[in-house]
Amino acid sequence: MNNVRIPLSEKRLLTISEFQAYASIGRNNAFKLIRLTGSEIRIGKRVYADRVKFDAWCSEQTS
Repeated sequence: MNNVRIPLSEKRLLTISEFQAYASIGRNNAFKLIRLTGSEIRIGKRVYADRVKFDAWCSEQTS
């Protein structure tokens, strides 16, 4: 399998650790923010953040 690196700004779904890096926050705040923004996606037991929804929420907050 190719080990291709995709920039976080180009990925739609981010893992918790990727989201932490993307938003520059800790793990507990990452989970809180994902729920607050409605960007939580669950696939099985895994939790992902929808970056597009999060970015839209951030834009609304700064408007």
